[in-house]
Amino acid sequence: MDLRHDAIAIFQAGLRRVDPRFLLRSVASLENGVLRLRGAGSDCSYELGEYRHIVIAGLGKASAVMAQELEALLGSRVEDGFAVTKAIAGASCARVRLAEAGHPVPDSRSVAAGAELLALASRAREWELRGEPTLVILAISGGGSALASAPAAPLSLEDKAVTTR
Repeated sequence: MDLRHDAIAIFQAGLRRVDPRFLLRSVASLENGVLRLRGAGSDCSYELGEYRHIVIAGLGKASAVMAQELEALLGSRVEDGFAVTKAIAGASCARVRLAEAGHPVPDSRSVAAGAELLALASRAREWELRGEPTLVILAISGGGSALASAPAAPLSLEDKAVTTR
């Protein structure tokens, strides 16, 4: 019996279990144009043919990976998207723009990312108001409040950064 080997195997299994790719694949599926999302106590289905626009918005340290997985699942159905993360390494998307910003302390890139997410939400709202059904999928994970910052006056980015520190 090799306890060190067993401990490493248990640790690695735990890491695989919380990998955002694994988690997303375990709760999201697409079959015959229907997106199914399974959650704790509730399942949702979306007939994608009913939507004129599909958008992915993400914020958090795992959001780029989640956006990548969602884009892989939905393909060309995704019209637009933006996700902000701490480090993009290993993630790339064709339709979802990815950005890096400050974490754990927000920086000017965090403010730019916050503005980009608000602009994306405004576009989605405009489409809806014009009668163009729009599905917005949010990919949120830890760290989002630093990565996407939109301090309301009279607060400033520096106020938020000082409080975070």
